[in-house]
Amino acid sequence: MSTRCVVKVINNGQVVNLYHHCDGYPEGVGFCLLKLMKKYKENKNADACWFVNKMIKNGRFEVTFYNHSDIEYYYEMDFDKMDVKCMSVDNWGDVMKILEHINLQYKEEDDVNIEQELMEVV
Repeated sequence: MSTRCVVKVINNGQVVNLYHHCDGYPEGVGFCLLKLMKKYKENKNADACWFVNKMIKNGRFEVTFYNHSDIEYYYEMDFDKMDVKCMSVDNWGDVMKILEHINLQYKEEDDVNIEQELMEVV
């Protein structure tokens, strides 16, 4: 079974939700989001919209307008605060319940490089 997730992207107070069908665990999508945020911080002329559009265009993420009831992880990628948060969730009922806030820390030895194509955005 795939590990699904949703990423809430915040940029200039605007919000868009992206759905990802597989590898949504912290060592997959989580590490990818941390690496993207690092690239964003390092690039003084970075445009958050460009990063998000690239995530969508390469087919890794799709915009979603509803609560996917089958996700295991929920992320917040906040370009305004330059921060990425991860939560494991129980989303099988009517309301999503946060089970645990996960402290994302990039560890190269744990990186499965699932999103290598996505990382080539810059």
